Amino acid sequence: MDAITHGGAEMSETRHLLVAVDGEDLSTDERADLGQQLRDALLEIDLAEIDVAREAQLPPGAKAGETLTFGALAISIAPVAFTQVVGTITAWLRRQRSDIEVEIDGHRLRGAMTAAQRDAIVAAYLARVTEEQS
Repeated sequence: MDAITHGGAEMSETRHLLVAVDGEDLSTDERADLGQQLRDALLEIDLAEIDVAREAQLPPGAKAGETLTFGALAISIAPVAFTQVVGTITAWLRRQRSDIEVEIDGHRLRGAMTAAQRDAIVAAYLARVTEEQS
């Protein structure tokens, strides 16, 4: 896998996440705007490379636009940064209306979540990463 930098130091074992924003009755423009807002929040922590996801990156059954996937982000991070990325996403989600949800690699988040719920998602992700490395 590729390497990215964190605080000027290169980190290996970059992982790739797909994060998608959705909600009841969202237009394509609203989904794209929410995706951009989430991208901006994630860029503030400077721990990841973030691009708008392409249709080919989506899992089967996911909603997609023509070439770009509105409201979906492709994120490259080091596993050590995952906790902070999830924390940023959950903080962003708490500021949205209640029907907005975010999917992180198949885990759907909606509304406010407890620290225990957030920790469970982080633990499941890190366990999967550890298993992939074995």
